[in-house]
Amino acid sequence: MPNAENNHALEGKSPSQDQMKISPLGKEFDPYDYGMDDGYGLWGAAFHIIRYTFGAGILLLPYTLKTVGFANGIILLSLVSLFYYHNMHILIKHEYRLCKLLQVKQISYSSLAEKTLENAPFPLNKFGSLVSKVLLVYFCVSAYTSTYILVFASSVQHLAKYFDWNWDVINIITVAMVPILIFSMFRKLLKILVPFSAITNLFSMVMAIVLVTCCIIYRDPAANIRLFGDLNRVPQTVAAYIQAIICTSSILPIKNYMKQPQYMGSSCGALNVSALALNLVFGIFALVSYFCFGDNVDENILLNLPENNFLSFIIHLLYAIAMFVIYLLSFSVIFDNVWPDMERKIANNKFKVLTEFGTRIGLNGWAYLLAVGIPNLALILTISGTVAIVFEVALIPGLELALVFRSKRKCLMTICKNLIIIIVCAILFFMSLVDCVKEVNKLYS
Repeated sequence: MPNAENNHALEGKSPSQDQMKISPLGKEFDPYDYGMDDGYGLWGAAFHIIRYTFGAGILLLPYTLKTVGFANGIILLSLVSLFYYHNMHILIKHEYRLCKLLQVKQISYSSLAEKTLENAPFPLNKFGSLVSKVLLVYFCVSAYTSTYILVFASSVQHLAKYFDWNWDVINIITVAMVPILIFSMFRKLLKILVPFSAITNLFSMVMAIVLVTCCIIYRDPAANIRLFGDLNRVPQTVAAYIQAIICTSSILPIKNYMKQPQYMGSSCGALNVSALALNLVFGIFALVSYFCFGDNVDENILLNLPENNFLSFIIHLLYAIAMFVIYLLSFSVIFDNVWPDMERKIANNKFKVLTEFGTRIGLNGWAYLLAVGIPNLALILTISGTVAIVFEVALIPGLELALVFRSKRKCLMTICKNLIIIIVCAILFFMSLVDCVKEVNKLYS
């Protein structure tokens, strides 16, 4: 999903010095004293986490219950949620400690690794810039934007079937790149879509409810339900769940835009409220959809809706529009992360313009190649989640360890806990990676 930090910048809501509360004189510096006067409350922040999390990943959830069984699937979803959101609490606490150390009000996720390692003991302090660049490359080449293109194309294909037109998904993606390139070439055109950002996210949430209702209406009476499934698919399922619930790059920007940032990570704070709500919604959505279609459930639950049906037509139409807008907003976020550093290094204005357009084309081209090369929603979401295990889950306890080693008072419990998290992530990453490579080979064999 588009991250909140860049969306606020596009909407003109970036935190400014005059908007922030000033900490009382003589008091020890505390980043939490610098909340936004017109920022989010607890419930507002929780709502924004939820809306940024809703994306194409939810459409895959019923299929995961088919692969591992609904009992295993629901248990895994709950465990993955606990594991992931625990890491988000580590992220919030780590950013707070680093802000206190550096005497700054806030640090973005993209800068967190560099600032942490710069203040870590030797030799870790030599790798700050390198890790920051690797993280930037990860956000540029992440496969998650391709999922929006795939869902868009499959919905358009369904719309075409309503009129008895036989359109190929690859051809739809290729044709769709024309308006995508036109919109993404110019920032002014992208700004036209900004007001629709919240609408499309809200719409995705509402459509999940409508979609579940349709699944109940058009359920398969003879659906075969499995309590337990293939445990060999657990690593891939974990990666898919992580991709479905991931919101790492949005947590800190939303916290920084709160009136009282300390209520983001508190026991009854915005993060826990949103985590509970998302786990309930995703669990109910996956269970109901799977019970309706059983082992006939598709990797994209939208494809289980009947063809030549007006209600299905409307759902696919609205999803196609939502995915198109969300893709362009996601592209804008990625470009805004990449371009400033590149722009500073280019002196010639003519070359700067060519480089900017080349970068825009290149980022779209990469998303296109992934969507065309791996036209399988389950596989591309799993690949994206597998890579995210490293850069958006395991990296966080690793950064906290870097600051722990800097401190004279080292907490053995914290060190052991973070090392266990990193080891678990490494095992899941390699097991899921092996399975993904096998699936890609199978796709082309």
